[in-house]
Amino acid sequence: MRDTLVNKYGIIKRSILFNLSTIRFPDSFPIDIMHIFYENVAKYMLSHWMGTFYTNQTLNNEPYVLSRQVWTNIGKKMDQIRKTIPTALGRPPRNIILHHHGYKAEEWAGWITIRTPVFEKRPFYGNIEYYLMYEFNNEKSMLAYINWTASVSTDSVGLKYFTKFAGYDFIDVIAVERCVGFIKVDNKYYIVDKEANNTIM
Repeated sequence: MRDTLVNKYGIIKRSILFNLSTIRFPDSFPIDIMHIFYENVAKYMLSHWMGTFYTNQTLNNEPYVLSRQVWTNIGKKMDQIRKTIPTALGRPPRNIILHHHGYKAEEWAGWITIRTPVFEKRPFYGNIEYYLMYEFNNEKSMLAYINWTASVSTDSVGLKYFTKFAGYDFIDVIAVERCVGFIKVDNKYYIVDKEANNTIM
């Protein structure tokens, strides 16, 4: 039994740090950003965005899931920028679609902190059900309860639409960029967005 635990957790005996009266476990140790965030959370975030986190595909049908075409385009852009990045800035990014299983902590750090905000920027649409004002520590905030749309598609003439609403969520109202409308035609909801060129005007 002991050998099994040693092989599984890599701990052979009691840490000598327990002998120091000034050391408190776990408060005396910083968060391991490399393993917790870059080699753990980042992978799960990518799985959610790719729609592969759950084995049940119904659970993967969320508004934040990007289509295969979007991921293909992201991969192509990453290939294109490899030659333009100076070596002084570190290893150039590899195509995340083809190589994410072999990503190291440095690559995950670059993906999450530098490239994700650029590649993932796109609008999310939803219907605001109601607003909620709350106060915590003498600070007032307002939340919006959103019924998100399912995946948004584009028809043959370039109009954005979706076929159903998905899950619900609370968001801070500062994340609401603008108001749009929805027009239902047959089994499709077309998005009315005056600030976009490819929606019904």
